[in-house]
Amino acid sequence: MRRLIPGKSIYLREAQMEDAEELVRLRNQERCVGGLSATSPEIHRQRDWLAAYASRSAAGTERYYMICSPGDHRVLGAFRILDAVDGKFRLGSWVVDAGAPLNTAVQTVLLAYDEMFVQGTSRECRFEVQQGNESLLRFHPKLGAQIEREDEQEVFFVTTRADYLAARPRYQRWLPAEQTGAVPP
Repeated sequence: MRRLIPGKSIYLREAQMEDAEELVRLRNQERCVGGLSATSPEIHRQRDWLAAYASRSAAGTERYYMICSPGDHRVLGAFRILDAVDGKFRLGSWVVDAGAPLNTAVQTVLLAYDEMFVQGTSRECRFEVQQGNESLLRFHPKLGAQIEREDEQEVFFVTTRADYLAARPRYQRWLPAEQTGAVPP
């Protein structure tokens, strides 16, 4: 996984120790409480978490990305690609700032899928969406995600490389020009 992923009107960069305060702010927005695992408001705890994360990043099994605006490098959100092992990965800890442009979420998922399915060799992605998050429950199937199961709190999705590649042409306008070309088999 690359540490910097350029997009059309956003880019993803690996989270650094300096991002601890911004991560605490993002993850503790009132609209996010309940949607993410609890995050302490103490900045030093986030720094400790980021220090421990560094070994998972070095192993190539996880990447924590800051979603940024290219013009002013403003942080628009954050998310993780995790458990990247044996051709599978998960998406998690996804938060987009309330003031981010509307297409930020769409571009983030496209860049993550392109990183893992097109640039990489992954075959499958799994993730959960909380029950009641209607916009995400409608969006992910449009990108090829299938509901695997659900419980009272969450809907569990799986997306395969083939499913994403079949849906990808409808979303190419959100990908940078160099990523809209032919996809290797």
